[in-house]
Amino acid sequence: PADPGQSPLAAWSVLQTNDIERAYDTISSTFKEHIFKTSESSRVSDTKLHHLDFGDVSINYIQYGVDIVVDAACLEDFFLVHMPVKGESNVWFGEEQLHLTGQSAAICSPSAKSKFEWRSDCGVVAVKIAKPALHNYFEEIYGAPIKDQFVFSPEMSDKNGVFSS
Repeated sequence: PADPGQSPLAAWSVLQTNDIERAYDTISSTFKEHIFKTSESSRVSDTKLHHLDFGDVSINYIQYGVDIVVDAACLEDFFLVHMPVKGESNVWFGEEQLHLTGQSAAICSPSAKSKFEWRSDCGVVAVKIAKPALHNYFEEIYGAPIKDQFVFSPEMSDKNGVFSS
């Protein structure tokens, strides 16, 4: 977007609320049930969810507007690419912790526990990819069935200017 503080998916807004409980319900139904923690003084938020759905893949923009920790446990049936477009976040994938900025991203695989910590100024583009679709894609490319779950290395960095405009 021309304004780095603006969501690149603003045209696909499905939620804008100050009610953190309503935000939880909508975001849970878009992704999965999870646990989130905010301070008691942060029960009022500026939450936005923009959602563009292609079936097996969806592109989402999420902003909570409060300091929050989201414990998603295992994603189970999808992969998630987590890219801050404003502010910073921390991601725990299994035992590994990543500090993400606008020049980095994380890919969380379904089989390991994922936890996310966002500051109030953080906005994230989250690409959700259905596990069966990705498995089918790789089986088609390699011409053989995938027998085991595969796990991506979680850290993606901008060594080649991919995230820069």
